[in-house]
Amino acid sequence: MSTDGTTNQRATSDAATSKFTMKRWLIWASSIATILVVIYTVFHCTHYKSHGEKTHRLSTTEYAAITSFVQEDTSNCKESAEARVKVYLDDIMVLKNKAGVDKMIEDQGVQSTTYLSNYPFKVRSYFWLSDYWVLLEVIFWSLFGLVANLMYSVTRTREVDSDGDGKNDKPEVFNPNRVPEHIGKFWYTPLTSVVIYLSIDYLTTSGEINETPEGAYVVVFAFILGFFSRRTIGLLRKLKDIFFPNDNSGSSGDSDNSSQNQEPPAPTYTSVTLSGTVETAPSLSLDSVVGTVINIYSSSDPSTAVATQTLPEGSAGSFTFNQPFTPGEYTYDASLTSGGKEYTDNGDLTIANTSETQSLTITLAGSEG
Repeated sequence: MSTDGTTNQRATSDAATSKFTMKRWLIWASSIATILVVIYTVFHCTHYKSHGEKTHRLSTTEYAAITSFVQEDTSNCKESAEARVKVYLDDIMVLKNKAGVDKMIEDQGVQSTTYLSNYPFKVRSYFWLSDYWVLLEVIFWSLFGLVANLMYSVTRTREVDSDGDGKNDKPEVFNPNRVPEHIGKFWYTPLTSVVIYLSIDYLTTSGEINETPEGAYVVVFAFILGFFSRRTIGLLRKLKDIFFPNDNSGSSGDSDNSSQNQEPPAPTYTSVTLSGTVETAPSLSLDSVVGTVINIYSSSDPSTAVATQTLPEGSAGSFTFNQPFTPGEYTYDASLTSGGKEYTDNGDLTIANTSETQSLTITLAGSEG
């Protein structure tokens, strides 16, 4: 048998094995998804009345409607403004603590309704979005997101236009060797999702997450954490950096230790303040350097000064340029006329980007002839 024939047979055999493994994996993942859906539905149906709750805050439109009720003339109405506000709240949400909300409105009145604009109303919900029950929602929906991602990866084994750009995307080859990795995700995805949710305030403050999910958005947030499980691990690393910003231990237990022993990059500056002193050569007997004129030139145009400084009275030989300098190559010259004689200095100047300030020492020299 020829080598080409053997290769083709092996490729056909590998393809058949991959297809069989993919089919088994699809059946297994579908079974897990079905079990999760059944457990989730049963739990919610049996605990709906006792634990189905979420926090609702009035939208801009809803608060504007309440404001209009208060501002309208109620002299011809049978109901007071407070009663109308209560009825409106009953219409737009199913309050779990209606008596408490009614008492709050009666006690505080409606002359000023600002306290209602951001009040966290507890309303009935199919989802468990309050107290510790919200963690179960995070666990379930992170698993739903994971299953959805695994199903999506199977559908990507065909050459189709999955992103809607009019072009067929390159298919992904199902790799049976990654099945243990997918199974492992069923264990670590819900755990990491709970940790990320409990640390949401830290991640929001650090800018890793733009807004804190609330209400039904918790479900969306948990689903995304499960669907993009690798991104979730990335957020966990960011969280590690927040709690341990200077961790350079390089522990073998840290999966992110490949970059821990690297020195942090030195800061760079785009604006540098130039200051310094004017001195005189030891052979000179100048009493004062007041009036010394210092010019700074760009190396690209040595004929036009980009900055000029004249030492004033009381400067004690010290100077600071008011304008900042961009790091780069410059030249300078300094001159002083005193007693009919001229004293000068010049040279090259390199302004580095490694510090916010840089010092320049000018030494005037000349002939007293």
